[in-house]
Amino acid sequence: VMAESRAYLDSLLELCRDTDDWPDPARFRWAVEGFHSFQDWRANRPRRQVETFLDRVREGRVELTAMPFNLHTETCSTDELHELLRPVTELRHRHGVDITTAMQTDVPGQVVGLPDVLADNGIRYLSVAHNWAGRAVPHLVGGEHLPRLFRWQAPSGNSVLVWRTDTPHGLAYMEGSILGFDESYDHVDDLLPAYLSALARFPYPHQGRGIPGFPALDLPDTADPYPFDVLHLRVLGKFADNGPPRRIISDTVRRWNEQWAYPQLRASRNQDFFEDAEKRVGDRLETYRGDWSDWWVDGVGAGAVPLAATRRGQAALSEAQTVAGYAHLMGVPGSTAVTAGAPDVYRSASLFNEHTWGAGDPWTHGDHGHGSGEKQWHWKYSQAMRAHDDAETLLDAASALLGEALAPADDAAASFYAVNTCSWPRSETVRLFLPESTVALGVRVQVVDARTGTPLSFAEEAQTNERHRAAGRFLHVPV
Repeated sequence: VMAESRAYLDSLLELCRDTDDWPDPARFRWAVEGFHSFQDWRANRPRRQVETFLDRVREGRVELTAMPFNLHTETCSTDELHELLRPVTELRHRHGVDITTAMQTDVPGQVVGLPDVLADNGIRYLSVAHNWAGRAVPHLVGGEHLPRLFRWQAPSGNSVLVWRTDTPHGLAYMEGSILGFDESYDHVDDLLPAYLSALARFPYPHQGRGIPGFPALDLPDTADPYPFDVLHLRVLGKFADNGPPRRIISDTVRRWNEQWAYPQLRASRNQDFFEDAEKRVGDRLETYRGDWSDWWVDGVGAGAVPLAATRRGQAALSEAQTVAGYAHLMGVPGSTAVTAGAPDVYRSASLFNEHTWGAGDPWTHGDHGHGSGEKQWHWKYSQAMRAHDDAETLLDAASALLGEALAPADDAAASFYAVNTCSWPRSETVRLFLPESTVALGVRVQVVDARTGTPLSFAEEAQTNERHRAAGRFLHVPV
C-alpha cells in the first residue's frame, strides 16, 4: 500500500512539470490527503527529489494536509491528536512550508476537540467528505440542515472553517468522479451543468435513492439548496477509494474554460478554495458548536480487545512522560529518553485508530488485495499491541528513573512511592509488587504511610503463573 502511495507522489512531480506552461487555472494541482504518506515518501526518496517536491508545495501546486490519515478521532487520546500534528509544525518551521488545511475522508464525524487541535497547530481549514453508505441516517437528527460551508467552533472558542462535501447517503468523496472528471471532458460537459442547476434548486443535487449499490432511505425535502457562487468539488483520478492523480483532471479543466465563459473551473488546492470562499462569503457563514459524532465508531467495538490495549497504551504513555518529567526536574540523567520514545508509540496507536478496520473485506483470507482482509487485520491488530507494549515499557523505564531520585526509608524493608500523574488530588488503590528477594513470602508485612507513620490497610494477592513470573506477591493499598 505504501509503495503505491509513493508512486502517486512520484507522479505529482511529472504532472506538475507537464502542465507548467498551461493557463494557470488548468495547471495540475493535488492535495496530499494524509501527511503520513508524505513522511513515508520523504524517507525513501533522494534529497534532491524531496527538495523539488517541497518547491512545488511552496509554489502552491501540491498541498500537504495536516492529519496523518483518516482517523476515528473518538478513539484517540487528546495528547495523541496534538502529537500527531507535531511533524507538520516541524516541517513548517524548518522548511518554510505553509500548511493550513486538514482533510478527513470517509469517516462521518469527529470529536468536538478537533478544532482546538487544528487551531493550536496553525490549521485554519478542514475539508471533510463523509461516506454515509447506507450505514447512517443523519437526516433523522437534523443532519440535512448542516450546510456545506460553515464554521465549527469548540467550547474554547477556537474554530475552523469547514467544507463538507455532500451527497445523499453516498460516497461524497467521489463527487468529482460521479460527474465524470476521472473519465473525459464529454462526461463533465454532459453532467456538470445539470448538477450545478440541481444544486442551486433542490436540497440534494441527485435524484433517486442515493449512490448505486448502497441502499438509502428517501431523504426529506427540508434542507436548503446551495446558496453560494463558489463550489468545492472533491476529485480523484479514478472512481475508487484512494484513486491516483491523473492528468485527465487538468485536461478537462483546460478544455472547459476554453469552451465556457461561466462558470470557470480551477484545478485547486483546498487552501485556495477556502481563501477565496472567505473573501466572497465569509461574513455570511453560520457557526456551529458542539460534538460532531462519528457514525461509524460503533464498529470499533468489533475489536474490543485490541482497542482496550490501545487505550491502556495511551494512558501508560501519558503517565510515562509525566513520571519521566518529574525525574528530569530532579536531575536524573537519561530521563529525556522516555519522551524521545513517545512518537513511535503515538504512531502505533494512531495506526490502529486509523479508520480502515480490517480493510475492505475483513472476512477474507487471501494473500493480497481486497481478498487479504485477515492479513490486513493481523497487521492492524499488531499496531494496538505495539502501542500497548511499548508504552508500558516506557512507563517502567520512567518509574525506574524516578526511583533513582527518591530515597528509601531507613527503617523499612522496602519503600514505594505512589506518584499522582494527574493535576488534581485524588485517591486510588495502589497495586505494588513485593519481590520475594526483598521480603520472603512467609514473612508477614505491614504497610505504613511514611508521611505520617500511620499503618495502612492492604490486601495481598499471590503472583499469577508463579512458575514463569518473578517470585513475589502483590499488595493492594488504598491511598
